[in-house]
Amino acid sequence: MLDQIVAKTDGVPLFVEETTKAVIESAVVDDADDPTMAGLSDQVPVPTSLHDSLVSRLDRLGPAKDVAQTAAVIGRSFGEHMLAALCGPRENFAASLDRLVGAEVVDVDSSRSASETVYRFRHALLRDVAYASLLKSTRRRLHREIADVLAGAAKPELLAYHQRHAGLLQEAVDSYLLAGRSLMQRGAYLEAENSYRNALVLLDQADEHNVADPERSLRMHLGAGSNATALHGWADGRTFRAYQTARSLAAELDDREGQVMSLAALGFSHGDRGEPQAGIACAEQILELDASTPLHRFIGHAAMAMPAFFHGEFARSSEHARAALTTYEEWMDPYLSELGGPYVPTLCRIYSGWNAWFLGDEDASARWIDVALDAVPESRQPFSHGYTLVFGTILAFFRDDVEAQFDWAMRAVEVGNRYGFQFFSGIGEVFLASARTETEPGPERVAELEAGLAKAGSEDHRSGLPTMLDLVSRIQQKLGAIDAAAETITTAQETAAATHQHYWEPELHRRRGELALVSGDVEQAATAYREAIATASAIGAVALEDRAAASLVALDTG
Repeated sequence: MLDQIVAKTDGVPLFVEETTKAVIESAVVDDADDPTMAGLSDQVPVPTSLHDSLVSRLDRLGPAKDVAQTAAVIGRSFGEHMLAALCGPRENFAASLDRLVGAEVVDVDSSRSASETVYRFRHALLRDVAYASLLKSTRRRLHREIADVLAGAAKPELLAYHQRHAGLLQEAVDSYLLAGRSLMQRGAYLEAENSYRNALVLLDQADEHNVADPERSLRMHLGAGSNATALHGWADGRTFRAYQTARSLAAELDDREGQVMSLAALGFSHGDRGEPQAGIACAEQILELDASTPLHRFIGHAAMAMPAFFHGEFARSSEHARAALTTYEEWMDPYLSELGGPYVPTLCRIYSGWNAWFLGDEDASARWIDVALDAVPESRQPFSHGYTLVFGTILAFFRDDVEAQFDWAMRAVEVGNRYGFQFFSGIGEVFLASARTETEPGPERVAELEAGLAKAGSEDHRSGLPTMLDLVSRIQQKLGAIDAAAETITTAQETAAATHQHYWEPELHRRRGELALVSGDVEQAATAYREAIATASAIGAVALEDRAAASLVALDTG
């Protein structure tokens, strides 16, 4: 709201003071979490104390007042050609423009294109008063005329603005959807989110007037979900709700492609939320629903890779990841972009790498991560590049390779900071704190860890939480807080059991053994190591079984 006040008043002290009073008195708010307010709520009120003087100023323009009112419909900035087209042939048009400039109502905007003269209202409040002084029917007619001129030539978000105010709700929805996709392609995710919110408001208005369009609504929720994934992650509630609605609409419409896309995104979302069983169920539904086309077959296999891994089904996850990559062809890319998040083939390569390590093939694991990173250069796909760096960091932690963990984490932080991907920089900072603890333990590491977790964000993101808790326990152990470290491992084990994230359970047993050994309880340590071996064997985690066996041998021979 503060930004809107500044924009409306141009920082003029009197305008700022009076407008702020008007906002408080009218209880105007701009709640970014309320889609009925964000984006469409651009009407900061004109203060009553200023209104009359601004109206009087317009009235003194004479015939030029009509031109000012028409220009106000175009916007605060307007081109001479568009204004001339709206005003129609009139002898005093040029003189009216000169009058507006001479009266300091508008200025020539010298920063704009030289192909035509562009003008700008000197004060936004003056433009608002001129706009409000027109009959509603006149405003609608002018907005419609502007939309007709702009169709096919203007930025879709600008076209949507005029279509909306012309009462062309469905056309405006289409333009906002197009704007959302266009803005996403340019990496302008916050602006895209605003376009999708605007589309949602208009769809709700259409529903109120019994002209609901479920097909448009489906496209809007798929687009909004994709954008929310890029902004907030698959686990975020906004992402999850968008895809849930899309799934319901696709089922209602019997839209097979919509069902596949929404189920896949929900599968990824469940996986990221630490709900692998629900994610597996989504992937199974896709493969049962339609595995006849290569695209849907690819999506079904890809959607299985993440939740199967966290469930501790490494062979199954690996099989589906590789099946997806075998099916993949480049023509699928435009469709896959609707899923948001990282480039899906890269996701499959990442999980192939993780699975290879757990299954005991360390060399193949490293190759898969390198291939995944090479396939998404930062210059072309910064989001997927950063995503791969985060997964490379975690793989180094799995391998207990502190030096590699530090290097990968540092790169993840740099990319996250460079592009504003808070999750990447946050997770990178967490693993940097972990790596630094090995060589420079100290209480500042805990502060770095907490700061990284706070930056990473969403409480809904629970995939990998057992690993993160293990990481915390290692820092606690390094700082000598053995009891606290043991309590954290207990929490990690309870979390793994409750969320069915079995992939790291063997290591949690081994870690309990390590902490017992530090406390001098050799018998408990041996029991924990044996539990780790048995658990690892049950899920086929060869690397973790070998690690636990080595700990037991060292105990027996030590």
